[in-house]
Amino acid sequence: MKTLPNLSTSLFIVGSVMSVPYTAQAADMFAENDAAVINRAEVSLNNAVNTALGQVPGKAVKAEFENRHGQGLWEIEIMTRKGVFDVEVDANNGSVLKQTADQSDHDGNAEKED
Repeated sequence: MKTLPNLSTSLFIVGSVMSVPYTAQAADMFAENDAAVINRAEVSLNNAVNTALGQVPGKAVKAEFENRHGQGLWEIEIMTRKGVFDVEVDANNGSVLKQTADQSDHDGNAEKED
């Protein structure tokens, strides 16, 4: 019966080693998809920030591009006297998709970037 545990251990090791290239390949595929989505974006970062500031007057302190299931959007973080707000702007048509108060910055637990 000692061969059965050794066999399952061997299968686990072989399966783990074989999955590494596929994981890297999947990561490359998603990176390519992100690049394709941002290349198709009709709305520039500058226009997205201006749209967000038109919705929530203040100072834009952070902006990033997000790929959500093939739909590009700009996430703009705006600081105001009343707190920090997140505004999502559609990267294809410039419409405001969502505007929310950033709760993580209201309670003193601001997000930390690496």
